[in-house]
Amino acid sequence: MPVDLRKLIEIISEEKIIVAFVNIITIIGFFITIYVYLNVRSINNWYVNKVRVPQHLKKIKVILSKISAGMDDPINLLPQTEIELINLEVELKGINSKLARKKIYPINELLKTLKSYDIKSGNIDILRSIYLETHKMIISLESFQEDQKWEK
Repeated sequence: MPVDLRKLIEIISEEKIIVAFVNIITIIGFFITIYVYLNVRSINNWYVNKVRVPQHLKKIKVILSKISAGMDDPINLLPQTEIELINLEVELKGINSKLARKKIYPINELLKTLKSYDIKSGNIDILRSIYLETHKMIISLESFQEDQKWEK
């Protein structure tokens, strides 16, 4: 059985063309995957910045108004202020987890101050400091959101 050398060369060259074509398709697929990943990531960032963070900010504003009332009458509103401080901690953790990559405001420092504060000590100055720092955080996050409108 003699093997036709020409047919063998044609078969090998056809296989090389097919392999080259498959390699090109694989590289194109890789770049399409990167493109899709970046778009999905930007959609996620948009959702977090436009939808979730404003919801947290609204809740924090309500909590701050209740804490403010607690500072006016610390003896009678002590239990309510304690509950609101716990709610504030939960909301701050929620914002911190969503904005972990963006260093907008030192939320971790505010959380440490909040955890170390003992409301039963009756120290209104530390409570006032927490209130003011939280208010600064709200202003910086609102400013960040305004800046986000101009980025896209």
